[in-house]
Parts: sequence; structure tokens; C-alpha cells
Amino acid sequence: MKHRSEKGQTLPLALIVITVSALLVAFIVPQIQVISRSQSIAEQKVLAYRAAEAGINTLLADLRHGADVASATYTLPSLTINGDTPQVTISLPQSGQSTPAAPENRFDPNTADPHLKSLEPGNGYLFRLYLHPGKLQVNWAYSPAGLTRIGIWEGETSLEPGRISSWPEESPLYTGVSTSSCNQSSVTITGPGTYDIVFFNPLWQEKKLGKKTINIANSDKTTSPYSAPGGSKSTWVFASAYKDYLLSSTAGDATITVYVRQIPGPCAPPLTWTKNSAGWSEQEVIIYTWQEN
Repeated sequence: MKHRSEKGQTLPLALIVITVSALLVAFIVPQIQVISRSQSIAEQKVLAYRAAEAGINTLLADLRHGADVASATYTLPSLTINGDTPQVTISLPQSGQSTPAAPENRFDPNTADPHLKSLEPGNGYLFRLYLHPGKLQVNWAYSPAGLTRIGIWEGETSLEPGRISSWPEESPLYTGVSTSSCNQSSVTITGPGTYDIVFFNPLWQEKKLGKKTINIANSDKTTSPYSAPGGSKSTWVFASAYKDYLLSSTAGDATITVYVRQIPGPCAPPLTWTKNSAGWSEQEVIIYTWQEN
């Protein structure tokens, strides 16, 4: 009788366990699904953010190599990260927008370039720089002493950056002539924009022979290297040179917007920047704001 009573009690207990288990499953499964979906959404957001961040980092790398990312010649990066292809946009700060104080800095005009390091008579070197209002100083130290010219143009001349074999035809903002071993210039920049700066070694120089003046061949000029402290015995440029950009990268629901400053600003040569032809001098890139949406 006792054995039959125990068997009779087991069946209801089993039914209760099954019922409770079914209720638990019915409750837990949706919760697991919600958690799984939440985790999936969170993972997608992280992946989208990483892709958007990669788009920004690619632009920053290009800026450090001297690219003018707002120019018509610049090719926007195309990359796919975690299945997302970030869409990047580039703009310039709007007029009247609050911007950080303008820096003044001394930098190398590419004295390591063989085309500037050694200039034969009748040849020069042109480089292009984005300048802001303020003082522009150029110091070209060279040897041996002899006739040289420095020229500064507002806007782009018809000549390409790099070695040139003639003086630009356009009227310069400034021309400096020296017969020593150093050629110095100092001008005031009144408007922001692109400027061409030329170091030139004329083909001939005049020499007095008694009462006569004759032309004699000029000598090769070896440019002295850059020195951060400056001075008359090194080659350098001192200016308020930089360019500001607003960069935006979107992937999925993630958008990153960054305000950056590129110092000393877009430079040339090379005029057309590519990833296989990096800018002549690594730029300093300062991030002022980083917003994530």
C-alpha cells in the first residue's frame, strides 16, 4: 500500500516539474533572444565605429604625409572594414567659425631634396605652401658665395613645384637678390592662401673689369641644411603656415566628426599627392575636437 502511495505522488510531482520547466523555458528563451539581439546590436555598433574610425585615421595619415585633402586632385580613401565601407567627407571651417590661435613656426623647405640641395646655374627650386596672414621669412644659406635670387608669389605660378629651369613669368610679391653666402627675405602676408617660393641660381653674374661690366658664368650652389634654431648659416622658412579641416566618417549608424589642423599646411612638391609619392615633409596634425554620434 505504501509503494502504491509513493507512485501516486510521483506523477503529480513530475507534472509540476514539467509545467514549471515549460514556464521557465517560455520565460527564459525570449530573454535570451533579447540579450542575444542586444549583444548583436552592440557588436554591430562597435564594428561600425571601428570602420568609421578607420576612415578618419586614413585621412589623418594622408594629412601627415602632406596631402591637401580638400583639393580637387585628392582621391578619397576607399576601404572596407568589418564589412562596412566608411563614407568620408571633407570640408573647410566656415567663415566666422571659432578656430584655435594661429601658430607661427620655423620649418624645413625640403633641403634634403637633391633638386634643392645642389642647384646648377640657370636652375631653381619652387615649393608651394599654404600661408595665413602674418610675417613670412625665408633664409637660404649656400656655398660658395655668389649671385642668387629669392622670389615669393601670391597664388600659384605657371611652373610646377620642384626643380625649375627659368624664373616664373608672373609678377612676384617679393624678389631678393644676394651676392654673399646667404639670401634673406621678409614679407607680410595679408591674405590666407597658396604661395609659391623660389630659390634661384642665375646663369650669369656681372663682374666689373676696369670700366667694363662683363657677364661671367655663375657657380653651382650647395644649399645648407635646415636647422630648427634658425640663424643665417642654415636654410629655413618662418611663417604662419597651416590649414584647418573638418573631417567626417560614417559607417552604419556610427559617425565621427573631427576638427584638425595640418602644420605647416599642404605643401608641394609633389603637386599631385599619392600614397606612392608621399609629401616632402611629414606634417604635424593636431586634433582639436573629436565627436562621436
